[in-house]
This record gives sequence, structure tokens and C-alpha cells, in this order.
Amino acid sequence: MLHHDQPIGFISVSPSAFSNSVRNQVFNRSKISPKILNDNFVNISRVVLDPRYRGAGIAADFLRAVIAQEKTRFIELITSMRGVTRFMENAGFIYYGKCSGVGGGSQYGKMMIKKKSGEFVDKIKQSNES
Repeated sequence: MLHHDQPIGFISVSPSAFSNSVRNQVFNRSKISPKILNDNFVNISRVVLDPRYRGAGIAADFLRAVIAQEKTRFIELITSMRGVTRFMENAGFIYYGKCSGVGGGSQYGKMMIKKKSGEFVDKIKQSNES
């Protein structure tokens, strides 16, 4: 994100991790196939905004723009930062539970998922079973 040609923030979107116990519980599966995962899920791994621009709704607008451009059905987020949960809930993410191994360690993070375009969890369950 730029302001007067100066970078003030970015959002990092990457493929979702293959193994995720919370996602598997949400979708009632022991594993989701790599094809289903790659076709339907991405992960927001970072939302960064210069502190001088925080509190004005810029990050929320930027996040909504990134979500609107994303073509997958579900966007995941795992965070261990306090305060991020409410921000992400306001953007439409739903908290589903805690998962371990955040940052490659023993720290726990909050797993949140954003459903896009009115898609429901049952659609993934059905497509994963076929």
C-alpha cells in the first residue's frame, strides 16, 4: 500500500498450510486433499501498517480490498497477537479455535476463517467427499 508514492503497509497472502487440525475439525475431515486446499483456501500471514497511519480505518479498507480480489472461497488467518481478533472479526472472519505450532514453536494461535461469496462449509465437505 502506498501513500504519496511511499510504502505504508502490506498484506501477505500465501497458500494455506496442508496440516491444520482446526480446519480439519471445521470441515469434519481428517485431511483435506491438496487440490481442494489449493483451489479453495489461502492464508493471510501478515497485515502490516505503518504506526503513523493506524486508527483511521486504512488497514480495514486495505484488507477488504485484498479479500475482494482473492479468488478462493476461504481465507484463513492464524494469529497470536491480541487485538487482531476483533479487527479480523470486523472484516468477516470467524474464530474457530486455537491451533498449536504458531511460528514453528509451541505457541498457540487463534484460527479464523473468512467465507467468501456466500459459500458454506458444507460445500467444501461435499466437494472433498467426491
